[in-house]
Amino acid sequence: MSHKDRIRKLVAKLERLAGPAAGIRAELACAVADVERIDAMRIECGELDRFLDEATDGDGLGDLVTHGLSQLSELERATEQLASEPLWAIKLFKQPPERAEVLPSSSAPDDSWRQQRIVWRLGNFDLTHPKNWLELESPDAITDLLKRLGDLELNTWSEIDSMSKHNHAWDGWAKWEKGSQDKIKKMNLDDQNGWYQIQMDRMGRLIGFRVGHVFNLVWWDRDHEVYKTGR
Repeated sequence: MSHKDRIRKLVAKLERLAGPAAGIRAELACAVADVERIDAMRIECGELDRFLDEATDGDGLGDLVTHGLSQLSELERATEQLASEPLWAIKLFKQPPERAEVLPSSSAPDDSWRQQRIVWRLGNFDLTHPKNWLELESPDAITDLLKRLGDLELNTWSEIDSMSKHNHAWDGWAKWEKGSQDKIKKMNLDDQNGWYQIQMDRMGRLIGFRVGHVFNLVWWDRDHEVYKTGR
């Protein structure tokens, strides 16, 4: 395929993406794939830029590339606007396909983290277990959850511990439901330490693991299904 054909193909892709960009808020599941395509196109633009100095304007090659870059910029502005939305942030944090790097054990004697404010990490946040919350929860409900996360950031770990008897560490996950144990293994998190839960309402819990003062969110357990009390 010639350079001009590659550019025309790139411009066609960009034009197809730029059209629905304004309505992308209602299609969050597709938005992540769109961003990945943008990244791929940006790389391709960089490759094509290398030979522009050798190209002539006789057949409109320079204008074609300029048009393509303009479409790319328009689409990037749309995605930057979405990046400020809470729901968009959750969609961007996807599970790593391979086993995550083993993090240091949180059982070290140093407990200075208790006097530090909690910090969230969303790299392992899985909204498909124990139920698919991306389908079952309304956007308003997830936005409210994220707002409560923001409120908790004002508290130290010691303060969070004292808020509820249901805010506590877990000595591993052997007592959890089998489905949750299997999911932990599938996510390659079975070698992590410092598992912890935070009560968000009467039934709902945030489940994750602590490293220092950083809480790595794993699940939103709205209906108390990651583990059951036997009641």
